[in-house]
Amino acid sequence: MKKNILVIIALLLCAGILVSCGTDRLQGGEDGDIASSEVQPAPHKFGKSDLTVNDKISLGMTLDDVKAVMGNPQNEDTFTNDDFIYGAYTTATYDGLTLTFFDAAGGDNLTLGTVYSESESDTFARGLHIGSTADEVLAAFTSDGESQPLYFSGVEEKYGDYIYGNYNRENLIDLKPKGALEFAYVTRWQVEDDAYTQYTIEYYYGDPLNWNEDETAYNGNLYSIVFYVDVETDLVQNIMLAYDFIE
Repeated sequence: MKKNILVIIALLLCAGILVSCGTDRLQGGEDGDIASSEVQPAPHKFGKSDLTVNDKISLGMTLDDVKAVMGNPQNEDTFTNDDFIYGAYTTATYDGLTLTFFDAAGGDNLTLGTVYSESESDTFARGLHIGSTADEVLAAFTSDGESQPLYFSGVEEKYGDYIYGNYNRENLIDLKPKGALEFAYVTRWQVEDDAYTQYTIEYYYGDPLNWNEDETAYNGNLYSIVFYVDVETDLVQNIMLAYDFIE
């Protein structure tokens, strides 16, 4: 499971997405609440309504759909890569926004599966963007008070805290949730020599997860939004919106 998202991240990093631009559009209020020129809707747990960027693009769109609202991209490339779990994929870039299209079934019906932004001009769910504070990210989605330590298997330096739900991408096989679910957590790192520069705030929505008869394996649709936050400033540096079919 974890391989899927790591491969997608690696593809994005290889795409040369090192563009940023400055636009101040979301500031924290004196009490830490999100402040904006528009009234913010009530917080809710991450779900299907949050799979958008710039109020124009959403996961599942085709490249032609995107071009109809965004115009032609600055760069467009199609690859066939046996190391990529879904096979062929196409990337399109728009001023610091990288869109990756693939077919989770391994065919040629490529649809938008990953959005990666390094530009402050891109707005994601709840008005969040590059430059938003960690507190703004945490305040944007509902918390149910289930925060507790979260330890990652095989990585001694890592730990995290649940925002809500009792799941992460590694423990689903043990906890065996059924049907639609939401979960979220914060990853943090502890090192002695070389300090990490980022931590992540991650929200997930599964719709649904289906188990085989002996409940040893599952498949399903898993959607996520991941905020990469600077350790020293607590400001969002990058944002990734992604679809991951699990089998």
